Amino acid sequence: MPTNNADRSSAKDKHKKQWPTILRAVLFGLAFALLTTLTLGFHLLPTTRVTLDVGDVCPRDIRAPERKTFVSKIRTDEARARAEASVPDVYDAPDQSVARQQVARARQILDFIESVRYDAYATDEERTRWLSAIEYVTMSPPVISQILDMPEESWQAVKKEVVYVLDQAMRAEIREGQLSEARRMIPTLVSLDLSEAQVQVVSALTRDLIQPNTFYNAERTAEARQAARDAVPPVQRTIEKGEVILREGDLVIPLAVEALDAYHLRRPAADWRDIGSAVIFAVGIT
Repeated sequence: MPTNNADRSSAKDKHKKQWPTILRAVLFGLAFALLTTLTLGFHLLPTTRVTLDVGDVCPRDIRAPERKTFVSKIRTDEARARAEASVPDVYDAPDQSVARQQVARARQILDFIESVRYDAYATDEERTRWLSAIEYVTMSPPVISQILDMPEESWQAVKKEVVYVLDQAMRAEIREGQLSEARRMIPTLVSLDLSEAQVQVVSALTRDLIQPNTFYNAERTAEARQAARDAVPPVQRTIEKGEVILREGDLVIPLAVEALDAYHLRRPAADWRDIGSAVIFAVGIT
């Protein structure tokens, strides 16, 4: 019996010692739950801040509480975009290897035409067919007839002029979008000493041989546009005290949101699901 009384007394003492620990745990849990709930629900308390996003309708007039100057990211980005757009495409200098290639090709074609003109055993039909099949140039039947019937002296003048006109035309900058204009200007480069028939032949033989010699450089264009963007300093925006940021009924635009954020007048919308989940969690851990 004395032993049983001693055991019961020991159990009671142990139970009494556990109560302070349990009480502290409960109080700590309640305090944590309360603190968590207040923290998460703080933005629900009455405040002068508004819950507005781009596209919302402003429920009341909002004025600037003080004068403020700040860097406007929106206007800075707009200014930099305008600077970038003002930079034209960058092209490389005329590639002279293209001109040399086309002049060499012209001489080959002229030599072939000359051999056809001098072929005494071919019929007119055969010579016409051969000239029509020449690669890189397109000649109409009237032009082919003029070439075959042209006196030797006139032909030699045409040969010389074709090489000269092509050389002069290909020295200029010719972009892909300028090809038609460059070909249209061929007659203005032909010597005035030539007859109308000779001018037609020179133009026909030269037109297709004129090719673009200046090409778009994407890398240099990107570098130039980036440099233009980087040269634009940050754009500052000043709002005076009492100035209207938004009027009642206004549709909220990005510039207005930027101003509200500069004054810390905007708050995020309450997400009741998140708040409820947090409260349930806080209560649950207690």
